[in-house]
Amino acid sequence: MSTPTYKLRFLLPNGAREELKVGSLNVYLSSIWDDLWNKRKSLAKHKTDQVMRLSVGEIYFHHDTARRAFMLHDAFAGQNSDGIPEIVLYDRNDIGDKAKRAAKLLSPDLSIDPILCEGNLKKRGAGVTAGFKKRYFVLQRETLFYFSDEKSYKSQRVAKGCVPMGSCIAKKVILEAEEGFAFEIKAKHLDMRDFQLVARESHQRDMWLQAIRKCCLRRVASVCALVIEEMDARNELGAEGIFRVPGSDTEQNNIMSQYDNGEFPDLKTVSSIHTLAGVLKKCLRSMSDEPVIPYFLAGQFLNIGLSLEVSEDVMRDLKNLVAKLPDESFGILAFLCRFLNRVASFSSTNRMVASNLGLVFGPNLIRRGNASPHLMAQDTAATGQVTCFLIENSLKLFGPARIRGSGAASSSSATAAADVKGGGKDRISGTSSSSMTTRRTGTRSQSQVFPSTVGLGYSAAGIIGGGPASAPNSPYDPSNLSRGTGGQHASLKHPSTRNSDYSDMKTATTTTTTT
Repeated sequence: MSTPTYKLRFLLPNGAREELKVGSLNVYLSSIWDDLWNKRKSLAKHKTDQVMRLSVGEIYFHHDTARRAFMLHDAFAGQNSDGIPEIVLYDRNDIGDKAKRAAKLLSPDLSIDPILCEGNLKKRGAGVTAGFKKRYFVLQRETLFYFSDEKSYKSQRVAKGCVPMGSCIAKKVILEAEEGFAFEIKAKHLDMRDFQLVARESHQRDMWLQAIRKCCLRRVASVCALVIEEMDARNELGAEGIFRVPGSDTEQNNIMSQYDNGEFPDLKTVSSIHTLAGVLKKCLRSMSDEPVIPYFLAGQFLNIGLSLEVSEDVMRDLKNLVAKLPDESFGILAFLCRFLNRVASFSSTNRMVASNLGLVFGPNLIRRGNASPHLMAQDTAATGQVTCFLIENSLKLFGPARIRGSGAASSSSATAAADVKGGGKDRISGTSSSSMTTRRTGTRSQSQVFPSTVGLGYSAAGIIGGGPASAPNSPYDPSNLSRGTGGQHASLKHPSTRNSDYSDMKTATTTTTTT
């Protein structure tokens, strides 16, 4: 019987990637980084000046285990994800973009903070009668910076201004007095003004809107993952009226305000499980322009919601629709629906069966674009029903949590045990892993959740949020370290020529690094 191993990937400050294997999910990330730093001292500052972050989101690690990195990474994992968390070394002062926004300076290391989108746009000034001026915009992580021109940006000067983008809404608008293709960024809830911007071509505007949406989805995934993690850790999913009983509105607003301002509140100090539940709903509601399930798929999801039960045909259609979701939407929806499935398993005490949860979360996940109030009212039942289907069949539709280990055990019982740690072998198979129990109605203790989630912080053991009580017994294997080839983000290279004032619109792409 072979012991499963799990892969982690570290993105180093010079763009190189180190991929390594660990023999236990209880190994500390700091221990792994200690060895990397000792072997590659020339690549980074001393480790005491740094923290670690998931490259795909705003999730930071201090004294945490590999288990936590795998579990939270699942909120960002698209359908074609290899399931390997990528960790980047990060300066403590840059957590949450707060320091960069205050200094109006971009992160200089584009290998770990790539540019999501950049190019010339016209921006309306602050006054009521103010006109439009051309500015050079750069979207990095969750902040949109703007400069006088591209030369100022390339010479690394201080930006003229910046806009926090995590919770902002960007939508198309029509400005009759200005030629081009306009869109507006709503930022008044951040004590800022709304920004009206104009691109020269429609495809350039669409690229900006798409980049901003991805930025917002990443922020939603980060907040949802952290809130769900804390809710699971409290072992209070059986609390009566969860997601129905209101928590402290003042606390919820304060928490969301901190996230908006690039800060990360300590969720362990939140007064009640109901307040955390309210934060989760507020976070999803912040996608008010276009929800997690995009408009181009909303009608098809709602049509499935007209079905009264999940027949084989309905399940097949639902699987096909889930497969069409963009990666960012898939990760959030899968992570959320698995969690709500666990909440529904305590329905005998919390009084929240899957259909009730569907009515609560459905409007924040699915709705038509530009729908009239009358049509939205007609869609209410279908919205709740299809969300209920997603919750009840989350493991069949999305697969178990994607902690995957290599090295299969020989016996069926050992395989089940390995799947408990490794998250099962089926990711998007449409059928449950063989080690996964069939969903049962009624109540059960929290330690009886699906084997694919036991040990991921969802059990009564409460591993989430910290490491084991003692040092891990199975250290990672340093012999599996391999040096990356130093792949770079394409956005590091700036073209020296431009075809027009607006044609330099570009989004960042990455090259695959062989490890």
